[in-house]
Amino acid sequence: MIDSFFPFAATTGSITVRVAVSYLPEQSHPALGRWFWAYHVRVENHGEDACGPIFSFVLDGGREQAMAFLNALELVDISNNIGDSRSLCCHPASTTHYGVSAEVRADMGVVEGMLRINIGLEDPRDLIADLDQALTKVGL
Repeated sequence: MIDSFFPFAATTGSITVRVAVSYLPEQSHPALGRWFWAYHVRVENHGEDACGPIFSFVLDGGREQAMAFLNALELVDISNNIGDSRSLCCHPASTTHYGVSAEVRADMGVVEGMLRINIGLEDPRDLIADLDQALTKVGL
């Protein structure tokens, strides 16, 4: 079952990721800072390209704007356990990297405005609508 599910999840997820990420380029939302894409893979034995579902982006408004964005999400869940079939988002500076000093986090690029998102298998239109309404609520 897992072997037959992986190609579906990888390609479906990849399509969702591509659609969602194409919606959020810097030129569409200039207040969004840097982007970090986790990985791009080739699904073995299926001849399909897939892009990783996890990426990070930085809101120029720092922690306050990042937290407001998280709180505005309706479809995307807030969770520091990234890697699910559902879309999830977290604030690394206050969750996964909380125990690391601010200086070391800054050296690592984990800034206060950074958000990490895992794109799930939801319909890309629903995901884009949720991201759009959250960005609007935080003034972007």
